[in-house]
Amino acid sequence: MKTFQNAFFTLSTFALLSVGTTTLLAEDSTSKDDSSFLIATWSPDTKSGTVSGHELKGNGMIGVSGGKKNLFLDNVGGYIGFDKSYNSVGADGRSNEVMYAYTIFNAGLTFTPTKSLTFMAGVGYSQESAEYADNGNYYVSIEDNDQMNYNFEMSYKITEKYGIVAGYNTAPEAYNVGVEFVF
Repeated sequence: MKTFQNAFFTLSTFALLSVGTTTLLAEDSTSKDDSSFLIATWSPDTKSGTVSGHELKGNGMIGVSGGKKNLFLDNVGGYIGFDKSYNSVGADGRSNEVMYAYTIFNAGLTFTPTKSLTFMAGVGYSQESAEYADNGNYYVSIEDNDQMNYNFEMSYKITEKYGIVAGYNTAPEAYNVGVEFVF
């Protein structure tokens, strides 16, 4: 399954780059009136990790980012983002399993060479721990593993206000896909 996911994200990224480079010469930089954005992303899987000597499986992540594409120059801006692992909880109120979880904060720069295409790169902080839910109680391990995270994303506007996003976070070794709202 991991091989299929990697192939899918590689092809998606290639397709976005191909479309973006063909429009590069036809469009000018981002206008002042449509430079703010919000992004929602989903990662299907994260890497496993060790807490207190126990190897724990990773899980998926959801994330949200926001920023302004012309914060510093006409086509250079900034963003902040937050990503968090999620754990499936059954009808009995218990997690399916103890999981290796990520909480990530990122900040970075955007580069918008055309009205449709934006590249984002940033650095952040990743807190990693063991998590479990049981009957409404939420447990997190005392021991955690903290490290730097590097975030790379690319968005392509498919309409005037909406776009698609593909990206990668280095700490959880996780690809993500998502949607962008531009305002």
